[in-house]
Amino acid sequence: MKRIVVDLDDYADDNATRTLGLLDRLHEHEPGFRATLFVIPGRCGSDALAQAGERPWLQLAAHGWDHRPAECIAWDQERATDILRKIECTADGAYARVFKAPFWQTSPGLYAALMAEGWAVADHPSNLAMIPVRLRSYVLGPRHGIGDAHPMLAVVQAHGHVDNVCGNGLAECFEAFDALRLRKLPYAYVTEVVT
Repeated sequence: MKRIVVDLDDYADDNATRTLGLLDRLHEHEPGFRATLFVIPGRCGSDALAQAGERPWLQLAAHGWDHRPAECIAWDQERATDILRKIECTADGAYARVFKAPFWQTSPGLYAALMAEGWAVADHPSNLAMIPVRLRSYVLGPRHGIGDAHPMLAVVQAHGHVDNVCGNGLAECFEAFDALRLRKLPYAYVTEVVT
């Protein structure tokens, strides 16, 4: 059975109120709505995490540490392990064990740390050749617009950003996210579709 996977990048303190208001509207229109919210841990304090955590239909996942360009490229396994553990300690278990590198820029050290620490990766198809076979992953399809079918998984993809970074911002594409409910498919978190 196909499921809809909504994953939204860049949740942080400066966009939390607006983001949660829009997500609440989606949930009001479709009580079965669920989404994985990729949080920037170094830019998201306990209040914004708690507010998102009060919504059991949102899954929180890590999106880098402070979302600097190329921040994960320089991470060896030791540095990546330190960051993953810092994320877990900082949020007191609020995060699902899935990680997405900012700008899809990653490293072998990050992949090694994710495997060793029991995390999964959410990734871009351009990194497919780099992802270790044993690492649990959710890799977007080559076309991953809001409502595009994944070519390998029984998934309707809905990848976007909480701000309008790449033309797929939550507010700017609200109608497209809202129209997903018309497909009458169940929603799933990223962790539920990792392979």
